Amino acid sequence: MPFLFYQQFNLKGVSLKENNSWGNAFYVKKPVVYMSTLGNNGRFGNQIFQYFFMRVFAKHYGHFLCTPKWIGQNIFQISDPNSLRSFPKLIEYGTENSDKNNLYINPAQFFKEKKSFPLNVDLWGYFQMKTSFYAQYKNDFKEIFTFRDDVQKVLSNSLKFITSKKKDIISIHLRRGDYGYDNFYKAPSIWYKKWIEKKRFKPTKNIIYICSEEPELFEKKFSGFEVLYAKMIPTLDKNMYWIFDFFVITQ
Repeated sequence: MPFLFYQQFNLKGVSLKENNSWGNAFYVKKPVVYMSTLGNNGRFGNQIFQYFFMRVFAKHYGHFLCTPKWIGQNIFQISDPNSLRSFPKLIEYGTENSDKNNLYINPAQFFKEKKSFPLNVDLWGYFQMKTSFYAQYKNDFKEIFTFRDDVQKVLSNSLKFITSKKKDIISIHLRRGDYGYDNFYKAPSIWYKKWIEKKRFKPTKNIIYICSEEPELFEKKFSGFEVLYAKMIPTLDKNMYWIFDFFVITQ
């Protein structure tokens, strides 16, 4: 609908009839908050914060939320439309060099200073503020990032493989892969081994679950303990290894 597009209406949803051959489209005319880089500017942890800040922004100012396709739409109960339009960048302070041609946002102060914000924007940044900033949205966060039923079923069933050991789980995140430069430090596994010894965890009562792109590197680093990781679970599809790691950490 070129007319609606140029009048800045945005497609919110479609209701199809008769074998999807025709239907009704619902458009709204509201300012849009978008993030064209969502899914391509940082991995899953970054994307969680980026998407949630968009939701907070949209709720605060009454914006219509649009996103490109990203992994969250495959695992959570969320579905936001994409946008065919481009918008001015609204960039988080401190994430890149200032440019007078761009708009900038200090997330911690923005909502206090701006009572209204009627502009269309394409957010850029990471939005990982102190948890005190997000504390008031705790219930929203938990509701938004709820797994789809089919995903939850796979994760819960896979967790039984670990809990069947009848031992308390010590989950350790040892990120490798793209880490190992600048401030992306590879934490040595010996740090965790010493912490386990200090806490006096026992192999008779605890098992260790390794969250890592290369978990095999750490199998023999925790002598005496049974070490598990996603690849060991026979019923778990390899495409689910990464999300299962996140899931175990939250248990």
